[in-house]
Amino acid sequence: MFLAEYKTEDGETVHDDAEEFIQWLEDNPDATLEIITNSVLTLDNFPAQSVIDMETSPRLYMPPEMREQWQNLKGVDEMTSELVNSDKWRELVSNPRLRAG
Repeated sequence: MFLAEYKTEDGETVHDDAEEFIQWLEDNPDATLEIITNSVLTLDNFPAQSVIDMETSPRLYMPPEMREQWQNLKGVDEMTSELVNSDKWRELVSNPRLRAG
């Protein structure tokens, strides 16, 4: 799954498929979006999984400032960081209507 995001030369977003999915969820309160991918432990295409983990899911789950914090974490800090262990993180990634796995 690829969610297009188009920006101007100044970095302003002019189209974001992730925003359209979020709007679709708001417009369809009984619907759920589930993204099913291979586990990073079994996937033979690590770059494709990285796009889901570092780009697609964050755009669906997180506001821009939190997404930037996530993408700026060093690999060793990903699971021990204050961000990942915060209540806000758990709330966002536990969205019952939006699942990626």
